[in-house]
Amino acid sequence: MTYRRSVPLAPATDLAVSAPFHGALTLLVAVGDEVAAGAPVAVLEALKLESMLTAPGSGTVVEVIAAEHDLVSGGDVVATIRATTP
Repeated sequence: MTYRRSVPLAPATDLAVSAPFHGALTLLVAVGDEVAAGAPVAVLEALKLESMLTAPGSGTVVEVIAAEHDLVSGGDVVATIRATTP
């Protein structure tokens, strides 16, 4: 299943958190949460291997596209962060 975002990305301020490979998703954030660059956003598990998905920059989570325990494919966007302006 491919997840599509419902909120269009604002070119300069929105950051996508994408799954690097196929696996089951465990979410660690919700819409409205403030995150720092490098903060954990989700955990992706495949064949007992876990990979932490981290925020690419500081900001506010504006969209969580996938649901808890969903199977996602590599490249699927699972959350969108609106970057904090300096």
